[in-house]
Amino acid sequence: MAETKNEKLRFSIYTAFATAILVLICLTVYICVHFNAAIFSARHPGTYSVVEFDTFGTIKDNTAPSGIYNELAFTLPSIPKNGSNLVFFVKHESVEVYIGDELVYSIAPDSTSFIHTTGANWCIIPIYPDDSGSTVRINLSPLYKSMNGTQPTIYLGSQYRIYEHLLIPNIIIYLTCLLAILCGLFFILFTMINLTNPHVDKSLLMVGTFSLLIGIWKFMDLDYTALIIRNSIVLSYTSYFCLLMMTIPFISFLRKYFKDSDNFLWNIPCIANIAVFIIIIALQLTSIRDVRDTLWLIHTVMLSNIPVVIIMFYKELKEHGWSHKLKLAFICAFVCLAGLLSDMITYYISNGSFPSFLGITCLLFYIIVLGASSLKDARTLIAIGSQAKELEQMAYHDQLTGLFNRTAYAKYTGQDKFKPEGHIVVMFDLNNLKTCNDNLGHEQGDSYIIESAGMIKKAFGSYGNCYRIGGDEFCVLLYGISLSKCTQCISDFKKMLSGYNAAHPDSFPLNIACGYELYDPDEDYDIGDTLRRADRMMYSKKFEMKKRTTNRYADFFIK
Repeated sequence: MAETKNEKLRFSIYTAFATAILVLICLTVYICVHFNAAIFSARHPGTYSVVEFDTFGTIKDNTAPSGIYNELAFTLPSIPKNGSNLVFFVKHESVEVYIGDELVYSIAPDSTSFIHTTGANWCIIPIYPDDSGSTVRINLSPLYKSMNGTQPTIYLGSQYRIYEHLLIPNIIIYLTCLLAILCGLFFILFTMINLTNPHVDKSLLMVGTFSLLIGIWKFMDLDYTALIIRNSIVLSYTSYFCLLMMTIPFISFLRKYFKDSDNFLWNIPCIANIAVFIIIIALQLTSIRDVRDTLWLIHTVMLSNIPVVIIMFYKELKEHGWSHKLKLAFICAFVCLAGLLSDMITYYISNGSFPSFLGITCLLFYIIVLGASSLKDARTLIAIGSQAKELEQMAYHDQLTGLFNRTAYAKYTGQDKFKPEGHIVVMFDLNNLKTCNDNLGHEQGDSYIIESAGMIKKAFGSYGNCYRIGGDEFCVLLYGISLSKCTQCISDFKKMLSGYNAAHPDSFPLNIACGYELYDPDEDYDIGDTLRRADRMMYSKKFEMKKRTTNRYADFFIK
């Protein structure tokens, strides 16, 4: 009973997780279509070279969202005739750029929406030769108090050189993100392709989801991605949404390595994840708090994994001892949680300005090692399953014709759920098979059997199961069709026989007797009685046919 309740709870958690993913996708699409930061630019981009400036001051302002704004002021050097660009990166800040007294660039959140942030933006302001010697003033207003004290790096020069300067040192981390995404897609596709295969662990879908979320989260979280994806708000929210949904797939996959995988303790971080999801989305939609303001809640849920994992490892070790799978899970979980903890500490110390590489590397280690282990287990089980399927095929199928055998008939009619009502039994007997074997050899006799089985399968296989229950005896169990339909199938079968014999005048003639009966509860105790009545009809037909065809077979051998 406890196990059933646990299964229902896990199903509820997975349903809630799937619903949460769907809600986040819909919300992301809605944000993408309806919202973006209001960006104004009075200058068109030109060509670039690289220069860095760093003049910074903080001014208190009670009207500002976080109580302060930062002002940067500097004098432009001589600008070349082909122009230049002022380039800097801001995250969750309103921006105003003045050259002299002229406002030439600004970024502000949409005051009419439930989203209060401008997201992550690379600000690119063209600078013309006439601006040489002018004073540039940049006002940056943090939209969250956690962003107070951040100071951007300012570049003046060639756009392409700046891109090169920013992107090349981060190629490795981008490749890591790509690897995580590709791993996630592989595990998801592998599971979906093998969805009906009982030997493939469906928890691979969870590790695939986890890997995909990690790759997308880190890719969207990197400052330089804003150079590629221009919708800054979607960029920021996608990153937060991926981070928000990591706990459930992490726990769901890890727990399968434990014998006590149904322990309720595993469900606590998952339930907390769903609760935090509801709270965060509700606060965002009601404009009470942005997701960025509630990031600490997401981190709290992620940290809740640590005590649960430690307790479950201790419990597993105490009750069952070390095993290869448990050691593997321990190493991967430890590395993964250490990486997450390191990332969080780095984030809070640097106010999110330092792109930590350790976290995603540790997470990727977890994905690849445990995912590969699960794939190896799946391949082993698939191989065992294939062998078992081959053995089952041999056990329940006639090797010569491919039809079900007598064992399969006994299994089907002997199962508890089998009800004889509505079943029609059709019996067949191959006339003169012994004569064919004695005079033409068993190879010709086998051909007689194979051709006959093929016609029986073709005429009746769409309506029931076909069995070879003896050397020259076949049986068909039909269900859910009328007697008139059965007689039509028999008529079609006889036409096939006549057609075959006409097309093969030099071959031994196929002559098959058949009889059929519908289960009658007034006459039959079970389906065996119906089979015996059909058998009696078949033998009656067989006797009549033998009297008509004796001379035909004699003529065949004389010929």
